[in-house]
Parts: sequence; C-alpha cells; structure tokens
Amino acid sequence: MVKVDGIPVIQDPVDACRLLEHDTIIGFDMETTGLRPQVDSIAVMQFYGDNTGTLAVLQIHDGIIPQCIVDLLQSPKHMFIGHNVVNFDLAFLKTHGVDWKRAKWYDTLVAETVITSTGRRNVSVSLRNSVRRRLGLEIDKSIAHGSWDKDLTVEQISYAARDVISLPALRRAQLEKSRETNQEDALTMEMELMPYVSMMYATGLPLRKDILTGYIAKQQVLAEKLAREIYELLGPLNLNSPIQILKALRLIGCSITSTATEVLIDTLIDGKITPKARRAVELILEYRKPAQLIKMYDEEWAEKFIINDRVHSQFWQCSADTGRFTSSNPNLQQWPKVMREVIGNVDGLTIVSGDYSQIEVRIAAVIAQDEDLIRVLQEDDVHTAVAAEVYKLDPATVSKQQRKNAKALTFALLYDGTPSTLYRHSRTSGGTLTYNECIGMEKLFFETFKGLQRMRSRARLMAKRPGVVVIRLPNGARRILAGENKRASTILNTIVQGTAAVGIKYGILEAGRRGLVEGLMGAQVHDELVAAVPDNEAEEYEKELSEAMVVGMSKVLPGIVKVETKRGKHWEV
Repeated sequence: MVKVDGIPVIQDPVDACRLLEHDTIIGFDMETTGLRPQVDSIAVMQFYGDNTGTLAVLQIHDGIIPQCIVDLLQSPKHMFIGHNVVNFDLAFLKTHGVDWKRAKWYDTLVAETVITSTGRRNVSVSLRNSVRRRLGLEIDKSIAHGSWDKDLTVEQISYAARDVISLPALRRAQLEKSRETNQEDALTMEMELMPYVSMMYATGLPLRKDILTGYIAKQQVLAEKLAREIYELLGPLNLNSPIQILKALRLIGCSITSTATEVLIDTLIDGKITPKARRAVELILEYRKPAQLIKMYDEEWAEKFIINDRVHSQFWQCSADTGRFTSSNPNLQQWPKVMREVIGNVDGLTIVSGDYSQIEVRIAAVIAQDEDLIRVLQEDDVHTAVAAEVYKLDPATVSKQQRKNAKALTFALLYDGTPSTLYRHSRTSGGTLTYNECIGMEKLFFETFKGLQRMRSRARLMAKRPGVVVIRLPNGARRILAGENKRASTILNTIVQGTAAVGIKYGILEAGRRGLVEGLMGAQVHDELVAAVPDNEAEEYEKELSEAMVVGMSKVLPGIVKVETKRGKHWEV
C-alpha cells in the first residue's frame, strides 16, 4: 500500500466510504481531464478525513463516480473543504450528477481572500502559498504527474494526496485568523454566498455562436466602410500603425505626438485642426470601436468560451481589494454594452436584469450624512436634480449639457477627484468643459454638498496620519491600507465600493433564498444581476429580483435603494 507522509492511501471507494462515513470534516480535491466542467471529466478524487485520518485517492473511470462516493458527497452529515471549489469542483460535481447542495462546503481560497486584509493583488492565494502562510508547510507541486486516464503511478498518488491532506488544518488556521481579526461574520457570509456563486458559474448565460458570428460580421462590414473613408482622406496606410497615422495626419495639418484615444479626443475638442483633419480623427476613433470587437471576439474566443450555446464566466467573490466581485474566463465585467444584444436570443427564454441605480453615490451620501444629496437622490432623474442644485436652476430648465456636466461631476469628484480628474472625465465622455470651468464646477459641487466635502476632508486627514488606515465594512471584513495605497482616493473608494460589494452580496443571498439563482442567474456585472428565465416566469421573476435586491442592499443602505429592472429577448442596456 502506498503511503504519503506515513499515512496509508486507500484506493478502493467502498473501503474509503466505510471509513470516511465517521468523519464530519473532510478535505476534498479532484484531478480532471481538462478545465471545463461542461465538457471535461473527473479523473481522480481525493479525500482526507479529519477525524479518522483516512486518506483516499480514488480513480474515476469514464467519468462515472461510484454510488457510495455520490452518497457521501450528498450527505448533510459532512462538511467538505476544498480550495477553489466555487469555480471548479462544484461545477464538475454538478455535471457528473452529484447534488452537492445537500452537504456543507468550505472554500479555503475564498476564505483566504476574506482574511487577507491588505494588498490582495500582490498576495498569492494558491493552495501552496496559503498552506505556507497559515501552516508553515510546503506542498511539493513540482511532480510531473502526466495523464490521469491510466493506472495511477506512485508519483501521481503522492501528488494528488498532498493537495488534500492539509485542507482541514488550513481551515482551522483560517477560522482562528478570522477570530483574531474579528472577521468571523464576513467569513460566514462569504461561505453562505459560495454555493450561489458556483450556481451562477454553472448556469451561465445564453450565447449562440451564430448570433455572435453574425454580429461580428456586421462589425467587419462597418470597419471596412470606415477604413475606406479614412483612406480617401489620408491615403493607403496601416491603421494599426501609430507611426503611419501620425505621419498621415501631419500632412493634412494635424501635428500630434500620440494616437492614444484621449489625445485624439482632446484634439477634436481643442478645435485647432483643419476640417479635413477633424474628419479624419473622428473616423479613426469610430473605426477603432468595431476593430477592437473584431479582434477580441473572434472564432477562437467563441470556440473557447461558448459551450452548448452558453457562456460560463467564473466569478471571484473577494479578489478585488474592496471585496467586489471580479470575473474571468471570460471576463463579463468587461463585456461591451454595445454587444449585450448577442446575449440571449433563445426561444422560450427572457433575459431579466436588475441594476442598482447610482448605488455608489447613494452610499456616499449616507456615509457622509449629506442631507442635501440624500434629498436629491429621491428624484427620478438624479443627474438632472444634481445639475439643478449645482447650477441653482429649476429642474425643468436644466439643459442636456448641464445634466451631462453634473453626471461627470458626481463620478469624477466622488473619490477625491480634482479639477484635472473632472476635466479628463469630461473629455473622454464627450463633454466640453474647459479646465477653468472644471475648477469652478468643483467649487460649486462641494459648496452644494457639504457632507461630501466633510467626508473628503476626513479621508485626506486619515491619509496624512502616520501608520496604517483600517477600514471595517458592514459585514465585518477588514481592509488595511498602507504605503502607496494610503491615499484619500483609495480610502474613499474602499469605504464606498466595499459597502456596495457587501450590499450586492446580501442581494444575491436574498435572491438565492427565494429560488432566483439556481438554473436562472448567470452573471453579476458591476452593480447588476443577470438571469435567463422561462418566458412565462419572466414578469414575476423581474418583480421578485427587484425585491430581493432591495432587501439585500437595505441591510447596508436603508431607505434610498433603487433598482432598475429590464427584461427582453436579449440583455438590455
């Protein structure tokens, strides 16, 4: 019998189940034939019983899990501990017919992101590094394990076993750390959320290859049309070559040093170019939009990410420093709004989305105790109301440009922005504010909303004090800002975005309790939840989703939560 660290390794599933039945806490891992649970298979399962010391490495033939193992994984008597079970193991179990929801689960990767209070982007939360950090042990991942579809070698068994042995001890260390740092409630919340996040990954959103291909083909036609117009003005050139573009623009009276988008926009606003050059710059900016989509969403992308007419994005609960969700494989957080129309388009299904309206502004208003801003946020059109307050106008007389300026003001200045921030924001969003106007607008904004001004002053004072800044979020999560991160902008961003993150998670938990997640919800994008629902349930689902999101966010933001819902055959903008 093979032994790992002196522990005998059981390879018979019946023997393993007989012993593991006496364990309440079980470390769990798996090896697979690939990384996509929708098409790949489980090849090996590993278990480590914390009570009995049972270590099992079980080969799974043809993706068929022995029934005694299925029963074990579905038993409410056990808690299974794994590293990245949310975005890996649970999805594989689902596609292999295991109703994992009956058992209890703990994800050490999620836990590590919760209790890591500072510099998450620079801290590896891999199993190897988590075990080293919390237990002072080394896991040897250098073994070349090879394919898992043949009889297991001693090296493969050793490799598989080492991943699972440390998991129960890692959980204990993480729980102790959460107690030491008073983050137990935050950890509990994230573990409650974990099953619903895995369900979103498993469910995904409808995306037909033919719809995507057709959309990209239209973008190709548009890009070619715009390119021809550019060639008529500038002559033949490589539109992917900044050097050639700069040279061609100089020949028609536009001397700039960069083809960066912000530089081209500034050039248009400044107006110091010939009409021919202006038209050329406008066309170059327009050309880049379809060209980027064509480059990004090609046949290779579709082949990789569209499986059975669904796109399954992984969602990471706490990987952002603020506690916000991030997304990958593919990153739906970066999905272009102009391409939302390709999500959906399936007979019998309606895409329903719920979006928290101006949630960051609302949170900032409450935290700052800014009664004037809170009053404004009761209005239907918040940006018009802000413009009316700042410009001292009747809302009915606010112009489109003034409303646009107010929108830029709110988002540019919320996180300790300056007139320069406002100026850049205005330029990139198509505004026309001059720098001097931005100076005056900043003054007017903070004279109008004095609570926000006080909050900004407090953040600047905190940034100047020696030592670190410790921020507590509404669920008890702790964030520590030090060094270059101890800036007023980061302090404000962490407080506001972190509070929003907690509220959104409460919203998902409430939606899950109401049965709105499993098999329906497929994405969390910024402040939005997105689901694909049977047509005959869509109207009721839309109402329930809105209620759940309001109930959840109201736990951190009582009174002024607003959710905008939409439904249609595709994902609405």
